[in-house]
Amino acid sequence: MLATNVLKSLDITQKIGFNLIRTYTNVCPTKKDNNQVSPGDQLKNFGSYVAECLPKYVQKICFSHCKELEILIAPEGVVPVMQFLKDHHNSQMECLMEICAIDVPSRNYRFEVIYNLLSLRFNSRVQVKTYTDELTPLDSVTGTNVRLVNRRFRTIAEDLLNLGFKKLESKLYLLIKSTDISLGFTQDDMEIKCISKLLCQLEILNLQYATIMSTIWRYVYNEFYRAPHYCMYGGLIIDTHETFIWKFVHCPDQLYSQAVVRDYDLPSEVSDIVQMTKSFCVHFDKTNEETSAHVHVWSGCKLVDILDTAKFADRIVYFEKLSADRFFAKYSYYFKNSWFVAMPIPLTKTMDWPQKQRMMHMRLRRIVLAHNDMYLQEEQYQRETALRPNAPMTIKKPGNNVYTGYGDIETKFFYYGVMNDGAYNQKFHPDEENDDLDEGDINEFVVQNRGDIELVPINSDDDVLYRLQYLGFKVDVTVSCPPQYAPLKYLRSLPSNEKNVLINKLIRKDNTHIHMNFECLGAHYARLPTKYLYIFDSKKIGEEK
Repeated sequence: MLATNVLKSLDITQKIGFNLIRTYTNVCPTKKDNNQVSPGDQLKNFGSYVAECLPKYVQKICFSHCKELEILIAPEGVVPVMQFLKDHHNSQMECLMEICAIDVPSRNYRFEVIYNLLSLRFNSRVQVKTYTDELTPLDSVTGTNVRLVNRRFRTIAEDLLNLGFKKLESKLYLLIKSTDISLGFTQDDMEIKCISKLLCQLEILNLQYATIMSTIWRYVYNEFYRAPHYCMYGGLIIDTHETFIWKFVHCPDQLYSQAVVRDYDLPSEVSDIVQMTKSFCVHFDKTNEETSAHVHVWSGCKLVDILDTAKFADRIVYFEKLSADRFFAKYSYYFKNSWFVAMPIPLTKTMDWPQKQRMMHMRLRRIVLAHNDMYLQEEQYQRETALRPNAPMTIKKPGNNVYTGYGDIETKFFYYGVMNDGAYNQKFHPDEENDDLDEGDINEFVVQNRGDIELVPINSDDDVLYRLQYLGFKVDVTVSCPPQYAPLKYLRSLPSNEKNVLINKLIRKDNTHIHMNFECLGAHYARLPTKYLYIFDSKKIGEEK
């Protein structure tokens, strides 16, 4: 009986048009094959084959006016028929293009449901039709084992998104380089001002790009070790970048005109990217990284990657050593006019380690972004001052800006922030001249990002921390990890041959150890803790002191 069924199956397979042997063995394509089956006959034979294999569910086989196969099935046959069309070697209908319905109130089963399927392998379509009433639900073909989703389309879309975001790096680099060169050949004062505004906007986007890359690269672009693979699904971020680049090339006046009128205003594209970067990084950490198994292993030196995006922090590399199986390094980062204080509080709620790790990433990313934003404006001011010594109007300094953030994790309450030079001088050196600032540019209140407590005004007598004569905190980082888990900045600096060795080398099951010591000496004047120790160990999970 089994042999009979196999022979019968083979005979039917030869009749339908998905047999590739005949196609690839046709050595004389110009000679007409009298036995060749037309595409219409192929679908007809295949429809008969489906009806013969599933007589319990298939009720009718027909063709549409577009010469597409239509299979009418009973409502209870949705899952088995879809499973058959998806898994059978001669159909491979793996793509569910759409589901639609027609309402005919005069029928007992008023709803006619249509599933449009596509086989990329054979470039053919099939419509599966069934029916139901307003009270009887149909089985799902996406939430069950059938899982008729566009997996191949999803793979292509993910590749396009990942590649599109990766290409932004080279595009921004070339634009920054060409814009910087053009400044050296420009003599007109107004042209220098316009190009300077464009260069500042490009640098903002470049820093936002680096922030996103430090967040996702170990899970999206990682070639050095196997980790959960995700997609850079921020398509709107990519599209907004492309819109900005298009305007930069074709109509740059739409980008710099607003900044020329009001010096530090940004076009909508740049402002949107800044906001989307913050939201995307938080969402990626929470929904992708935190939910992954063994996240404490896969994250590697992500903490160092985030710190390395601080363009205006003083970075010192004491040593970077690569041995056969381990990477050792020591770094120091100093953030000017900033503070990072951890105060002990009673335990109110417990958190698992992935959540605490995500919160640490978020805290570092926030202060790095704020520090970059503050001092990028300072750099823009200094650049314009150097390039326009004879400017007809006084070049306006950046407004006095202050950023603060706070939050608690178990037994620690964190308070951190950064102020620019103008705010610092206004607070600690009020006698210095500051006439070129408008009253509207001075922020009298602390800019709050997160939290639910009321913060005091900057000029209030209760504002103890801001009355300190010393602001700035230092982060000393010691790293010991497998070479493949090293910081991104170090891995990128390796020669190609050393990179290939690391990519092809098996990773020993060893731990990643990161020792971070935060020191804010200015907190001593407010009788607050000046040090905070954060230890990340992928085997022991982590410690805080």
